[in-house]
Amino acid sequence: MPGRPDAVRIPASLVARHGAGEDRYESVVLLAEDLLEVDLDSLEEAYCRDQQTFFFCTRDPQDAMNRPANADSRPGEPRYRWEPAEDGVELGYLIDV
Repeated sequence: MPGRPDAVRIPASLVARHGAGEDRYESVVLLAEDLLEVDLDSLEEAYCRDQQTFFFCTRDPQDAMNRPANADSRPGEPRYRWEPAEDGVELGYLIDV
């Protein structure tokens, strides 16, 4: 595996058994912190967005899965290269910044 991932996609089915609402979201964040290798001592955090069938999580609340539609370079294209992990989780590595 090539270093610390920049993003993770966590299947909603993986966290469905953890209830609903805030408890479910908290379980997603805790899992994402582990998968993203968040450095809690440096005040890093995991930010997760519910995409209905999966949660998209990064260490930056402004990150998006794709380039903006109006980007000068490669509009709408993916920003990450995804690699499969356990339990249907995918680890994302930025293609370029």
